[in-house]
Amino acid sequence: MRRGLAPAPAVLAAALALPACASAPPRAPVDRSSKITVVSLAAFELRDDGVDRFEHCPPPGEIGQDWIPAIPEWHPPSASASAAVPESAVDPRPAPVFASQPGDALTSLPAAASLATLTTDALAATHASFRRCYHQGLLYDPTQDGHVGVVLRIDRAGHVASVETWGACDLTPAAILCMRDEAASLHLPPPADGSATVTVPAVFTSGAQHVKGANDAYAAGAYVAVESMRPRLHACLDAARRAGSGMSASALLTVDVDAAGKGVHIAVDQWKGSHELLGCAAEVVRDAPFPRPAAAQGRVVVPIVFNPRPGTR
Repeated sequence: MRRGLAPAPAVLAAALALPACASAPPRAPVDRSSKITVVSLAAFELRDDGVDRFEHCPPPGEIGQDWIPAIPEWHPPSASASAAVPESAVDPRPAPVFASQPGDALTSLPAAASLATLTTDALAATHASFRRCYHQGLLYDPTQDGHVGVVLRIDRAGHVASVETWGACDLTPAAILCMRDEAASLHLPPPADGSATVTVPAVFTSGAQHVKGANDAYAAGAYVAVESMRPRLHACLDAARRAGSGMSASALLTVDVDAAGKGVHIAVDQWKGSHELLGCAAEVVRDAPFPRPAAAQGRVVVPIVFNPRPGTR
């Protein structure tokens, strides 16, 4: 099978209480109306190494529908430095030196690049290495067939200050980590705006046809809504670490959504592990910015897994 790399351009009705005993939490109210949009998401895994991913990819949704959530803003570390501090004292890496030719009055400097140019350069520079990473991942899962958005934070010198991955699904952690490492080694032209965030979408597909479902567009939007809450979900992990409580947990979260896309009720079923961690996660997922359901109400089923230490599942 051929696979290729194709760059793509209310508050709760009642407070959630996880019992301290082994009895199951109450289930969501049984729906007795047909006027409801119901979707089930693939398991969403959160890890300490930042390689968060859905076990399987969302449906494609409508043409042009986003599969990467809005990326959080980023500012280079030097942005908070005083103007009186030399830049060389802020950036630990020396600025590139360009030798002058005899007779030159000025030293040549690299031209500043627009975001479009930086993105084009990053796509070209990572195409082959990302493909190699994908093939490495096949050793762990011969059926992997998904996508990931690799986000590069570029500093004023064109160095990659940090790398994040978003929208990852159906790819092994090994493949995603490899792509993150490859992206971290890039050196691009200095951004025209002083810093830049460049997103490189990497899509690996066999070209298999997807059978379109009635609620595909809503499901695709729900995936993005849940992933947009990653910073808060990792804050739940951080709080569990500080408290010395358990950091591994899993549950099936069922969110009832009103006509405006606001979570109004959440139930926690099939739970294992830390009650406190799952209670925090339930509040976060309830607050996700779900799209407006086509029907009068919506229901989103979200399996969530906190797996901070790879290999512990």
